[in-house]
Amino acid sequence: MSGFIGIFNTDGAPVDSELLNRLTGSLTFRGPDAQAVWRQGPVGFGHTLFRTTWEARYERQPFTLDQQVWIVADARVDAREDLVRALGLDDPLPLAQTPDVELILRAYFKWGERCLDYLIGDFSFAIWDGRLGKLFCARDRFGVKLFYYARKNSCLVFSNTITFFTDIQKLPAGHQFTLTATHFERRKYWQLVEPETVRFRNDEDYIEGFRERLDEAVSDRMRTDNVAIFLSGGLDSTNMTLASRRVTQRKGIHIKFKGFTTVWDSLIPDNERYYSGLAARALKIPVEHLAQDAHRPYDGWECRFPQPEPSHDPLLLWETDFYKHSANFSRVVLYGEGADEVFRPFNLFTLLRHDQSLQTLVDFCNSIFRHNVFPAVGTGLCALWKSWRRTGEVPKPQLPKWLSKDFVARLSLTERWRIRDHRNDPLDALATGSKVRFITPLWENVLTKCDMGFYGFPIEVRLPYLDSRVVLFGLGLPNMSWTHNKYLLRRLGRGILPDEIISRPKTALRADPVAQSLRHNKELLINLSGLFLSPILEEILDVDEWRKSLRETSFETWPLWESLRVVSLNYWLQRDSLSKA
Repeated sequence: MSGFIGIFNTDGAPVDSELLNRLTGSLTFRGPDAQAVWRQGPVGFGHTLFRTTWEARYERQPFTLDQQVWIVADARVDAREDLVRALGLDDPLPLAQTPDVELILRAYFKWGERCLDYLIGDFSFAIWDGRLGKLFCARDRFGVKLFYYARKNSCLVFSNTITFFTDIQKLPAGHQFTLTATHFERRKYWQLVEPETVRFRNDEDYIEGFRERLDEAVSDRMRTDNVAIFLSGGLDSTNMTLASRRVTQRKGIHIKFKGFTTVWDSLIPDNERYYSGLAARALKIPVEHLAQDAHRPYDGWECRFPQPEPSHDPLLLWETDFYKHSANFSRVVLYGEGADEVFRPFNLFTLLRHDQSLQTLVDFCNSIFRHNVFPAVGTGLCALWKSWRRTGEVPKPQLPKWLSKDFVARLSLTERWRIRDHRNDPLDALATGSKVRFITPLWENVLTKCDMGFYGFPIEVRLPYLDSRVVLFGLGLPNMSWTHNKYLLRRLGRGILPDEIISRPKTALRADPVAQSLRHNKELLINLSGLFLSPILEEILDVDEWRKSLRETSFETWPLWESLRVVSLNYWLQRDSLSKA
C-alpha cells in the first residue's frame, strides 16, 4: 500500500523538482518506511514505501535495472514462482530477496505491454521506457489498487492518491494506457469472461479444487509476520481464516493471527459477538470485539482523515475504529468481501433462460435429491406471499423530491435515474455476459473504501475472494447446488467449523444502526436537518423540502440515507473549503 506520484511533460519541459518533492511528501501517510524521487528530463517519479511483505525489506523505488527503464508501483504480485518460471531467466532469482516491483519490471522487459497477461495480484504501476520515450501505466484486473491521472495541456500527473483537483480521471479496472510525446491510448487489457461449467465425477473434486485455489489466494496475501482478519461469524470470513490456518500448518511457517469483529450489543439485535467468538475458538485465534453502540451518526466527522473525494457513510467512525485497532496489530488485514459475487445463486427459471439443455434440470434434481439443497424455482410465488404478509409498504428507490426542479432538468436527472441500472458499460472489465454476476456500481466504492487513502491508518486490506484463480473457478461451478446458499463453503468447513456456523443462513443486520441511532436521538436528527448548508448545495436543493424530509423521516433505510447524503456532502464541502483557505 505504498504511495506513488508521477509527472510527464510531453512537450519536453523538465519536471519541476520542487513540485515533485512536494507531491511526494504529501504521500508520507501511505509510506512511512522510505521516501525517494527520481527525475530525468520531462519525467519524474516519487514514491513512499510501506513494507507489507517479507521481501519488501529489500525494496527501493523508483526502481530500475538498467538506468533506462524505470518503474514506480503500489503492487503485490501473486503466484511469484509461476511468474519466475515463465520468465525463464538464465540466473535464478532469490525470491525471498526479490520485491514484487522487480518482478513486474522483469516481466515488462520480456513481454513488453503483454506482461499484463502474466501478472496475477493487486497492482497499479507506471513504467517509463526511456528507450522508446513512452509511459506505460496499468491497474489490476479487479481494480483493487487505485490509479488516478489528469492531463492538463502538455502535462500528465498521475498517482494512486488524488493529489490534484482538476480534470481527474480514474483508470478503470483491467485497463492500461500509454503516452508518448505525440500519442495517448487507453484500452482494456483484460475482460472477465464466464468460463465453461466445470463438472467432476466426485463431489470431493469440487471441494478440493476450490480449497486449493482459496489456499493459494490466502497464502499469497499473508507474506508477513502478523495478519489481522475481519472476522464475522459467517461462512466467508471463517473459511478464509480456516485457509490461513491450513497454509501455515502445511508450510510450517509461524504467523500470528488475530480476528477483529464489529458488534452491536444494545442498539440493534446482533449475534456477531457470539458467532465470531464461536469461530475464533474453533480456529484457535484470538478475537477482539469492537462495540459500536456508543457511536452516533457523524461522530468524529469534524476531525476525520481528509479525503479528496466525498463519501457517504454516517457511521464512518466505526470503520475507522476497526482499521485503527487492526493497524495496532498488523500491517495487513484479510477481508472476505467478494464471496457473495463468486457464489451468487440463480433460480431455475433464470438458468433455463440461458441454458435450455437437459443438464440444467439434471442439476436441479441432483441438488434436491443428492445434496438436500433446494434452489429457488423463480416463479415469484414466494415473493408474492411475502408481499401479502408484509404489514407496511417498503419504499422503492426514487429520485429525491428535494432536488431543485431546475437542477433536475438541467442535468436530465429523471432520464438518468431511469437508466441508472444500465450495465452495458464497454469500459467494465467485470461483466460476465448475459448473467452479469460481478458487475455492480458499488464495487468501485467498496474498493476505494478499502484503500488507505480513505481511512488514513497504516494497514493494507487484502481480498482473497477477489483473486482471479478463485473467481474463475467459482464462476465455473454448476450453479445448482454448489453456489446456492454457499453450499460449497458449507462443505468446505464441514468437520472443522462449528455446526452452528455451517448451518447458519446468510444474516444481514436485523436493523439499520443509523436509523436506530437517530430514532433514539431525535435532537441529533433535528440538528442535522438544521445544518448551515454550503452555497453550492443551496443552489441544487429545495432546501425547505430537504429539511422537512429529514425532520419527518419514517426511518426507512432508503429515504433516510438519501436525505443524509446531503449532510455527508455538506461536511465534505465545508472541509474542502477550509483546506483551501
